[in-house]
Amino acid sequence: MTRTRHILLPPEILSSPLPRALVLLVVAAQVCALPAAGCGEPTDSLRLTVVKAGTDLADNPLANVDTLQIVAKDDQYREIETIEINPFDTAPSFSTLLPTTGLVRFEALGLDGSAVVARGGTAFVALGGGDLEVALFMGRVNTFHDTISADRSPSALPYPLSGHSTTRLKDGRVLIVGGAVVDAGGGITDISNKVLLFDPNTGLFEELGTELRIRRAFHTATLLKAAAPGGPQRVLIAGGISLISGERLESTRLAEILDPESMSFTSQLLEMREARYGHTATLLISGDVLVAGGAVLAPGQLVANRPAPGDLMMDTVHDNADLFLFGATPQAFAAETIPMREARMFHVAGRGAGKLVVLAGGQSAVSVHQSTELFSPDGGGSFSDGADLDIPRTHATMTRLGSDNLLIVGGISQLETPSSATASVVRYVVDDVAPGALEMVSSGSELITARWRHHAVLMSDGQRVLISGGLDSGGFTLSSAELISDGSQTQLLPAMRDGRVYHASTRLLSGDVLLVGGVSLSAGGGAVPLLNGTIYTPELVGD
Repeated sequence: MTRTRHILLPPEILSSPLPRALVLLVVAAQVCALPAAGCGEPTDSLRLTVVKAGTDLADNPLANVDTLQIVAKDDQYREIETIEINPFDTAPSFSTLLPTTGLVRFEALGLDGSAVVARGGTAFVALGGGDLEVALFMGRVNTFHDTISADRSPSALPYPLSGHSTTRLKDGRVLIVGGAVVDAGGGITDISNKVLLFDPNTGLFEELGTELRIRRAFHTATLLKAAAPGGPQRVLIAGGISLISGERLESTRLAEILDPESMSFTSQLLEMREARYGHTATLLISGDVLVAGGAVLAPGQLVANRPAPGDLMMDTVHDNADLFLFGATPQAFAAETIPMREARMFHVAGRGAGKLVVLAGGQSAVSVHQSTELFSPDGGGSFSDGADLDIPRTHATMTRLGSDNLLIVGGISQLETPSSATASVVRYVVDDVAPGALEMVSSGSELITARWRHHAVLMSDGQRVLISGGLDSGGFTLSSAELISDGSQTQLLPAMRDGRVYHASTRLLSGDVLLVGGVSLSAGGGAVPLLNGTIYTPELVGD
């Protein structure tokens, strides 16, 4: 059986000055039972609409493009076919073989000579289900642009969210869970129990019918290992802040699991031994999840008083960790917590290619930590002292580079003191084989702007990290973003439209990065909840 798909690009569309809808690609599929029998009429079709991501002709993604390159890949990320189309060809066409069923995704490059000036891509598309229409969103490289739908309308969250989580699912869609609603005064007015999906093939944010078992924000979301190779991956949602009886803000010890296949949560809530907010969750090689540190909110904090996220008061900062046992039947948290070396919240955590987990920095009730500690899962799990950071820091980020390097970026070095924000970047070398060789070394890089409460996303080359938003040394939101890597000069990117804090960010299958939600804090003390999503388009291709 063969399948031939033809792509036609009408030249009048390619030459159109329209700022957003630039190219229409029509891919017609024909299925033949026998190669010699000939083909009849097409039995199904796949229509790709290339949608411009910018808002004016100045950032036209296909400006100066002389070759549009489109790559089809299967669900194992293997290249099926690559085509290159000359936009000035009077009758461009091609044919290629694609699977009759299964998943396929597309990547697109806009080339000016050999230089990549525009990029785009899709999530996975399921073939064999009849006619399909898929948008292929393109943007100028190294720029930010607002999310838009396939019909070129603005695309945004249906309601404002801060402290929500984003998780990229296996099919390329992004799961958005929970979050706090913050008003113009910067105060929390509600905690969400809603679940949204962002679909890169439509550009839309869709509210699902399923809901969290409890309202929560500032929680952790961990994509669990598949029970079998290629199987579905569930998402563990743990801790955070909940809203009780519509009036009290409390940290929670409850966790729940979402099954992406059914898009529903398990009926039974899981229970940690401690209520945790400001904690970390790290996936271990075994599939278990280490949920470490965090704090219990002080009692009596009412949503009617509109407390700002940064003004919430803590009762107890934890010096222990809960271990989620992935292999247990049913899956559950261990009966006992594991003692840590320090009480920590707002710390960072990460793992190299091996089994050791690093917890770094963070704060207790009275000071900011310079110390780190290491978790080994051997023998039920235990913590030991690690190498010190260069300076104390909390509200930093940690990103794994390569197999054994953890890049730690920014933060503040004094409690609730924005002026102590740092531009420092250090690298923690993690080595399971020779634990005594663990060390903290200079990264050779530094942020252009000191920041804290920012976000960090590893790019698809595994070497560069996108640093976005957060707060500056005055406590106001930053609209700037930077690309940073180990030992290289930091690259300042064109600014985002809005400064953001309490937002979430995720790398898409296309290699683009989705930033969504959060608030913009002004010098006048106001807060603007952000509904619009923002996408950064790098030069790199997708996963």
